[in-house]
Amino acid sequence: MNVIKSPVIAISSSEQKEWVIEQLVSFNSEFTAIPPNEYVIPLNFHIKTMDNTIIAGINAFMLAKSTVFVSILWVDKQHRGYDYGSQLLQYVETAAKALGAAMIHLDTFDFQARGFYIKCGYEEFACLENSPALGNKRFYMKKIL
Repeated sequence: MNVIKSPVIAISSSEQKEWVIEQLVSFNSEFTAIPPNEYVIPLNFHIKTMDNTIIAGINAFMLAKSTVFVSILWVDKQHRGYDYGSQLLQYVETAAKALGAAMIHLDTFDFQARGFYIKCGYEEFACLENSPALGNKRFYMKKIL
């Protein structure tokens, strides 16, 4: 193997980003005996109004047929307090259980929804100080399904 003495670092395109993900999934599959095409299962859902306006959404994925990561849960400001976030989270949890997942995890900032996740049965397992900015906290949370 040749060592590159002056590597060029560049911004990845969407295709290059996906290629890097595929390489990691392929590597991980060697150690989990799960085929690459089954290693990451997307669990992305949304709620929309009758006029097709999206008012809430959740982006999550199951890894290695065991663990789900929620990357985004969002509810439009005008539609908060109507249980849409709870419904989406429960929907992902139910789908994850049906697929055989044993755990779900996520992270949230101190100015976001820590209390909401605790009410939904999540427990904090780590906290990162000064993230995303000085004085803030990022909480890592999990729930056994």
